[in-house]
Amino acid sequence: MSTDGIVRDIRTLSGLILALLMAFGALLLLGSYVAHEKGASPYVCDFLKDLGIVIAAVCAVHLMYEALLAEKYFHRFAARLREEVEKGETNVATCAALGIERIFLTRDVFEQAYPLGPLLAPLGNGDRLRVVARSLFLLMSKAQIIKGAIERGAVVELCVLDPATPQDQASRYTALMVTDIASAVAVFTDTIAAWAGVSKPPGAVELRYHDLVLFDSYTSIHGPGRNLVVWDLSFGRDVTEKRMLLLDAAKPLAADLTKRYDQIFDKAALWFEYRQGAVKTDRLTKAKSEIVRSA
Repeated sequence: MSTDGIVRDIRTLSGLILALLMAFGALLLLGSYVAHEKGASPYVCDFLKDLGIVIAAVCAVHLMYEALLAEKYFHRFAARLREEVEKGETNVATCAALGIERIFLTRDVFEQAYPLGPLLAPLGNGDRLRVVARSLFLLMSKAQIIKGAIERGAVVELCVLDPATPQDQASRYTALMVTDIASAVAVFTDTIAAWAGVSKPPGAVELRYHDLVLFDSYTSIHGPGRNLVVWDLSFGRDVTEKRMLLLDAAKPLAADLTKRYDQIFDKAALWFEYRQGAVKTDRLTKAKSEIVRSA
């Protein structure tokens, strides 16, 4: 329905209500004379008469206002309403065209709506999870969920800033701590890499190091029935300082991001790869051994 139609309906309803109230006031006024003829108390008769006069007079004034003064205000209201509706329709249409399904003000709200477990639960043989991130610190706190996806045959591809990056460079534009990266890599090494080499699950897993100090993170989930991209814009360490966009992987914004992050992933250094039941590359164990020997 158009905004003009909405305004017309409002005015029609308002006029109908006022007319009914005027009729009700007239009935009260008539009722006061009937009550007087029937010998009712003067108090009751006066009350009915005064109430009827007040209601009829007030409604008559409002009807005159509607007829004489309200027209221009209704047009002004209609114009403002039309602007707001068109603005909302434009925003919705633009988001739909770009493939923005939902926008979350904070990461914790996103994780409440889309916890990692249910997101990865449908992933099975040949499906893929790819994360190009800054630290992987929060993701590695859910390492068991990642292992579950690999056990079901999914391909998990992780890419993180090289933990050897100097701290002053890593935190130049954000509050990123290289110790968070080192902690996440240690969890990956002990919980996922070592487990994959021993258990030989049917899926695959990679860890790569990129050399870009990103202010955002990219996650793509390709599984049965739905392909999603999650874009995490980080403005601080706290989860309330991260803005999350849930995107349709087939739409333009997700496609542009995927093109960019595929390049970052492909050019990143491979540090661990498990595929086809065997560890193909393992620079993590060697690096860990060198750290232990130097300690």
